[in-house]
Amino acid sequence: MQKVLVIRFSALGDVAISVPLIYSLAVQYPNVEFTILSKIIAKPLFRLLPSNIKFIGADFNGIHKGKQGWQTLMQQINIKQYSAIADIHNSIRSKRITINARLSSIPCKTIQKGRWQRWCITRNFFKHRKPILSSINRYSNVFTKLGYPHRIEFTSLIPKLSFNDNNLHIGIAPFAGHSGKIYPLNQIEEVIKILTHMQNVVVHLFGGGNNEKKIINTWCKRYNAVSAMDCGGLQEEIEIMNKLNVMLSMDSANMHIASLVATPVVSIWGATHPNAGFYGWQQDINNAIVINLPCQPCSIYGKTQCKYRNYPCLTTITPQFIVNKLLTVATKQYDL
Repeated sequence: MQKVLVIRFSALGDVAISVPLIYSLAVQYPNVEFTILSKIIAKPLFRLLPSNIKFIGADFNGIHKGKQGWQTLMQQINIKQYSAIADIHNSIRSKRITINARLSSIPCKTIQKGRWQRWCITRNFFKHRKPILSSINRYSNVFTKLGYPHRIEFTSLIPKLSFNDNNLHIGIAPFAGHSGKIYPLNQIEEVIKILTHMQNVVVHLFGGGNNEKKIINTWCKRYNAVSAMDCGGLQEEIEIMNKLNVMLSMDSANMHIASLVATPVVSIWGATHPNAGFYGWQQDINNAIVINLPCQPCSIYGKTQCKYRNYPCLTTITPQFIVNKLLTVATKQYDL
């Protein structure tokens, strides 16, 4: 049996983007074993995929920390057992692996990130506003060059379920890794307030980390919302997302995870933009809330400081507009 090592560390959302592709490859090449090398937090994303998909979790804050930890990880990987390596990250860590693999004559292909196209879409002058190649298609090109042509055919990690009541269940993930992606918390709180004061609407709040948990717990007590952070972990959060009528998310991992269970996502975009290649799998582009100011997008990852200091691309979006959009997508019959 051929064995292919697939390397993608980095943020959870970037790993989630790869799931439809990895699933499709596993189905179309049942005699090939695909081993995903990623951060250990991503393991639940691959738990329910075909049996010829394996997972190696890297813990760079624990057992795999430092020089000794890296050597432990390399022993665990055992590079020489693989027929080929797909580097869909192109980071310092992944390059260290592919360099060693090439020394052992193992075929390797690495993602082309399209830095020129990304610069063109975020530069301050003569912005290129047309969509650039998506991340999943960049990942896909790596496997094609490696000798595994394929079609991306994926619907959901799990069958679609519901909460079996007459309520609308709306998920809200108000956080992201960078300030340029985050809708102001006082305004997202207003969204929560409006929704929780409606009859037959249940709001589920998603987040990660102690600071986010404190904020979510405060909102849950104040507005009778439900915290998804108390459900047990990522796998349980995936199951909740699967049951939602609609999910509200920033440009963050939660948008991509909800997409993996075929839940419609209303996404809010500020410094970043859906045309930059990071939109959710099979999501309707009409559900992306983006004002398209002349300065948008100013960043690929949301790290860039706003030249106006207050991100008008985000602050000028009204809470009521977001509520209306959520209800429209959730019910397909609201006309607010």
